[in-house]
Amino acid sequence: GGGVAPAGAARRGLNLEEFTALVRDVVSYQEQQTAAGLATPDRVESAFRRFDTNNSGSIDARELAAALPQMGIPAHHVQAAMTKYGQGKQLDRAEFAHLTRDLIAAQQTEAALAAMTAEAYRTAFDRFDTDRSGTIDADELQRALNVLMPETGGVKRTIAKEILRKYDVHSGP
Repeated sequence: GGGVAPAGAARRGLNLEEFTALVRDVVSYQEQQTAAGLATPDRVESAFRRFDTNNSGSIDARELAAALPQMGIPAHHVQAAMTKYGQGKQLDRAEFAHLTRDLIAAQQTEAALAAMTAEAYRTAFDRFDTDRSGTIDADELQRALNVLMPETGGVKRTIAKEILRKYDVHSGP
C-alpha cells in the first residue's frame, strides 16, 4: 500500500467484499459502454421497423409484447417497459433505442458477472493487495483501476481516493 498512517489512525482500504462490489460496478459500467456500441443507430432503426408492424412510427404494447421475447425478455414485462420508457402508452424511436441499450447492457452484465467466480474476485483482490494488508488502499486501488479500466487513460489518485471513500464502508466515515 501507500504511506504510513499516523499512530492510532485507521487506514482506509477496501476489504474483499467492498472490492467485489466495486469490480461488479466496473463490469456493469463497461457493459453499458459495450451496449452503446452494439446498439448502433442503424441496428436500432432496423429493429424498430421490424417491430413497428403497423408502421405507425411508434411501438405500442401489442408490438412490444411480440418484440420482447425476441430480445430475451419475457412478454409479461411489457407494462413495466412501457411505463419506464414510453410513459405507459407507446415507444417512439428514441425511447425504443433507450430500452434496447438498457436491455443489451443488462444482458451483457448478467453474462459477464455470471462468469466471475468468488475465486476470481479473491485472485484479483490478492493481485492488487500488494502489501498483503488484507485491504486495497488508495495506491493499490489506483493501480487496480488502471488495469481494470485501461480505456480511462489512467485514473488519477484523487479519483481513486474518492472511489475508495465511496466503497470503503467498513472503515467508517
